[in-house]
Amino acid sequence: MRIGVKTGPWGWSFAELERSWEAAEEVGFNILACFDHVTAGPKEAASWDAPALLAAMAARTSRITLAARVLNVCLRHVFLLAGQLAVVQALSGGRLDVGLGAGSFGLARHDHIALTIPFPGIGDRMARLDAACRVLPALWGGERVTDQSLGLSGASLGPIGVASPRLVVGGASERAVAIAARYCEGLNLSTANPDEVTDARRLAERFCFDLGRPAPIAVEAQLWVRDLWPDARSHLQAFEASGAEAVILVLDEQREANEVRRLADRVL
Repeated sequence: MRIGVKTGPWGWSFAELERSWEAAEEVGFNILACFDHVTAGPKEAASWDAPALLAAMAARTSRITLAARVLNVCLRHVFLLAGQLAVVQALSGGRLDVGLGAGSFGLARHDHIALTIPFPGIGDRMARLDAACRVLPALWGGERVTDQSLGLSGASLGPIGVASPRLVVGGASERAVAIAARYCEGLNLSTANPDEVTDARRLAERFCFDLGRPAPIAVEAQLWVRDLWPDARSHLQAFEASGAEAVILVLDEQREANEVRRLADRVL
């Protein structure tokens, strides 16, 4: 099972982020992840744009997998997002792992309000997630894509020559699991409960079987460090027993590189 760390970025200075990235790679974490919330939001905290942040992470590291957990597909035009992520994939030497989501009501709506971008109902947001998961690999492959729902008419990035990043859907609903099973390599759950990973994995296996996929998709968990059991290694072992392919641990208010090192001592 892979173990990752998500450092901020809400409220973190850029220098704090840089030091945390370098520490994460130094101590041996497998995945380095970031959020996608572009405005100061309800906390009036410093914020950073996720696609640009991923490029900075690629420039400051050389080995670790870089992940977005997860990008709100309703916030940006999908073609521009495809181009931004292609740059990160090229710069990182193919280390990018792209998580996509429909945008949460609790946090994403603040970005939409600030930018006066409509925040659709959940049905429309899930439809856009479905479409984005379908067209992004085609765009990265240099195909011409027409999709009225996404505002694309013969759009192409051209023969850019980068491998398509791995795609992961964030969400626990049946619709999210079904989209992940149809188009993606993984499913990301925000949970501290290993049993929820077991349930999602079984549901994903059923969808994959119905679709004729030869192997089920991977299921991973994301949880805040403050929600780890006192015996953190036992908590991770429980996730591994549940079938989790990865666990990503979120450092929120712990903003020093030494916090990354202390976390590594607890879990690696």
